[in-house]
Amino acid sequence: MATVPRNFRLLEELEKAEKGKLSNGISYGLASQYDIELKLWRCMVLLNDGDLISVLVYTSHDYPKDAPKVHLETKMKLRSDKSKTAHITVNFKTGAVDVAKYWNSLKDSDKNINRLLSQIKSSFNGNAKVVAGSYGAPAWWTPLKDIAT
Repeated sequence: MATVPRNFRLLEELEKAEKGKLSNGISYGLASQYDIELKLWRCMVLLNDGDLISVLVYTSHDYPKDAPKVHLETKMKLRSDKSKTAHITVNFKTGAVDVAKYWNSLKDSDKNINRLLSQIKSSFNGNAKVVAGSYGAPAWWTPLKDIAT
């Protein structure tokens, strides 16, 4: 079976996002219109309780083989000690989200940002809530400057 090139996969994901063909309560797009490498994504996830969380996603040159880096911008805390899924690990002190275990469990054809955000949403629904403050951006988040031409 032929492997679809990284940029084709990401362009397809971007097109679906722009046309609103995503899971319910999920929205995303490129963080900068100048990101021709399709690396930096800004995502929004609406939880069932009405909380809106902001998620940053970085796709490496080896995407989708390698899991993207994921970081919460919106500060959250657990409502209980129980987690609905063991696939996603969140460091609630820094906002870092480890998705490698979940990503590696997927078939290659199922590896995409929408599915990843859907899993994050289902992990947080009823299990975590938004609190005041922000985690801010991680060190790897360096969006391109919007320079008027």
